Formats: sequence, C-alpha cells, structure tokens
Amino acid sequence: MTAVAGTDRALWRDGIGVFGQGMALVNDAARAVEFVIDRALWDAPAVQAHPLVNDATMVLTHAELERFLAATGHAPRVIDVPAAARADGSD
Repeated sequence: MTAVAGTDRALWRDGIGVFGQGMALVNDAARAVEFVIDRALWDAPAVQAHPLVNDATMVLTHAELERFLAATGHAPRVIDVPAAARADGSD
C-alpha cells in the first residue's frame, strides 16, 4: 500500500484499519506502509502528528519520532521534496 498524508481516507481505513494517518503505523504489523518523509521535516527538532484519529495533535521531538518508528518496525525513507511540490509553495 502506498499512501501519503492527504490521501483518500479509504486507503488508510482499508489498508490498516484507521480513520486518518498520523500515528497509524502502530497498526501496520504487516509493514504494508512505507514511511516517507521530506528531509526538511525529518531534520526539524519536532513534528506534529495525529494519534490515530484526526481530532487531536501531538508534538514529537525528533528522538521520539525515531523511537516510535523503531518500535513499529518502520525505517524512514528520507527524501528531498522539490519546493514546487510542497503544498504551501514554500522553499
């Protein structure tokens, strides 16, 4: 299953049984989802994520994000997203 933040919720619901993205990797015991992250976000001191349902937001330090990924068995694939591809148009 390939999905990114902002994709159709049905991909997440049918793929790993959650209604939103965020911390859903915890439900992906089959390792069907690949965790891909932009280098600028990966290099940030902290990130925000939704805990399974998009009605709350958590702030995770980089170290906490790494621990979470290790605990779920998901290695991050860090990529350089071109500025033109970013939703907000920032560099």
